Amino acid sequence: MALTDLIIREDVQSIIESIGSPFAQLSGKTLLITGADGFIPSYFVDTILILNETMLKKNPAKLVILTHHDISKNSRLNHCVNIQGIEFIVGDVANVSLPDHIDIIIHGASKASPKDYLGLLIETADVNVMGTKKLLEYCAKNKVVKFLLISSGETYGDADISPIPETYRGNVDPIGPRAAYQESKRFAETLCSIYNKIHGIDISIARLFHTYGPRLSLTDGRVVSEFVRCAISEENMEVVDNGPTRTFSYISDSIEAMWRVLLLGKSGQAYNVGSDEEINIESLAKLVIKITESGSKIINIPSEKIPYSIATPAKATPDINKIRDLGHNNKISLEDGLKRLLKWYKKNI
Repeated sequence: MALTDLIIREDVQSIIESIGSPFAQLSGKTLLITGADGFIPSYFVDTILILNETMLKKNPAKLVILTHHDISKNSRLNHCVNIQGIEFIVGDVANVSLPDHIDIIIHGASKASPKDYLGLLIETADVNVMGTKKLLEYCAKNKVVKFLLISSGETYGDADISPIPETYRGNVDPIGPRAAYQESKRFAETLCSIYNKIHGIDISIARLFHTYGPRLSLTDGRVVSEFVRCAISEENMEVVDNGPTRTFSYISDSIEAMWRVLLLGKSGQAYNVGSDEEINIESLAKLVIKITESGSKIINIPSEKIPYSIATPAKATPDINKIRDLGHNNKISLEDGLKRLLKWYKKNI
């Protein structure tokens, strides 16, 4: 069954049109995508599916999809089950056996939401460190052509500089409440750098900042999905007093940027991926209420009263000049992206 979700299909087609001919590098290649049923990696899968219908039709790419659980009717990739040229592997990335014919790896397996990783600290560290090492060992032995690590802006911690350039070394508490995620992502990047230097693996790193869009679960716990959930159900929105400033990138912009990192980025380099348009959290809540025409009210409360906000940086704005040098420009405004997300939720809830 092909991808029939029109909003996601439009998103993916815009990614392909934006990048164009560099996608020819994927012709005939086999790609492994880890965590493939996740919010972010699922868009990589669908990019390949549509490329195989169009630009790569004569010599399509093959997919190896690694997920932690079986694909069910409620999975983000339920449309992939009967598609020819896709191999499914279920298990933990640190332990599963992989086929020996993979050309490109996109490593997206990770617990990315604080709601998830604050309750699964060991599992979070394992997938980011042991999982990454397992894949890099595979790359060294099997001559993988390219390796993309989907890292995070959380590697910078509570930055004392804004916007944050890739050269910033970070301000992370190694035994703090978010350390399992932050430090394991940092060490995953270190492993990538080591294997690049020692084994010559063509690795690139995407440090992903706040991203939202279709397929983001309403129960994810992150601020965009939480505000939309509250707006839809007419619940009050809880906002931290003197709350943090954030930037938000629509998913098609973030995925387009990460494809550029993989296809056009310099080997061994890290690139910030996200938006540099700032908004404070209360203004975001007001914008969601406006777009949804909700009767929700905004309630200001202390940060310790909001779950999963522990040790949240006051500001997290990326410097995205380096990714712009690869030809990337964000196209979807926050308001337009939220409208697309709301339209998608209305069709899929």
